[in-house]
Amino acid sequence: MKRQTVSSLVLVLAMFALPVGIFADENAPVKIGVSTSLTGDVATYGTDMRDFMIFANEKIAGGRYKLVFEDDRCGGREAVTAAHKLIDVEKVRYVTGFPCSGAALAALPLYEKAGVLTLVAFASSPRIADGGDFVFRTFPGDQEAASLLFSYMKGRHS
Repeated sequence: MKRQTVSSLVLVLAMFALPVGIFADENAPVKIGVSTSLTGDVATYGTDMRDFMIFANEKIAGGRYKLVFEDDRCGGREAVTAAHKLIDVEKVRYVTGFPCSGAALAALPLYEKAGVLTLVAFASSPRIADGGDFVFRTFPGDQEAASLLFSYMKGRHS
């Protein structure tokens, strides 16, 4: 497994291992919004993410989080719709997901404006780094990933 993938998984697992008391009333489950592709051409990205998060919540966090999944279909328009629902209807304070850069970039301004802590899990656009004070990423940007790949390939052919 690649180092970036491992660090992404560790960060998500750590999120589930955190004591819920630091976020809210210990009797109420913390809502975490998950914006991901659950239908369409790249649904496997989102369904894998959904299954992993459900597993982590049940097995690691003891079910103490309420995961609210929204299908962004890896599209900007759908991601904005998902963001409005997660912010305005579900009232989430934390959101993760975003396997696709276009969806993340379209929705990030809404989450930033609402003060929703956002963890972009796998989208790789370098512009995500400029998403705002409430936006964090676990995956390298395209340029960093290309540089890492070049270094790796150069080392293999020396």
